[in-house]
Amino acid sequence: MKPIREIKTKSSSIRAGSVLLAQPCWKEPAYKRAIILITDANANAARGIIINKASNIHVYELMDDLNLKINKRVYYGGSESMEVISYIHNIPFIPEADYFGNGIYFGGD
Repeated sequence: MKPIREIKTKSSSIRAGSVLLAQPCWKEPAYKRAIILITDANANAARGIIINKASNIHVYELMDDLNLKINKRVYYGGSESMEVISYIHNIPFIPEADYFGNGIYFGGD
């Protein structure tokens, strides 16, 4: 797993579904004032997506071949890969989705 940032903590409570606030000392512009939902974590690293930075792109623009009429903005999720779409949703019947609790799911097929 490639971490979004190395996370140093005295606690092992960071796990999938945790929410982190970017530290003011993080110098990367992408993380300035970022709220990060952790999607995967172990004792050595954590990976997550930024959930508070909206883009000017809408879902229907990215997935026009699926004929989706979703007029919601896409959020900038982070700097790891711009070719992958990761998504948070509240649809329990999407296969392979990870459940984080409180009706929040991540990904799926």
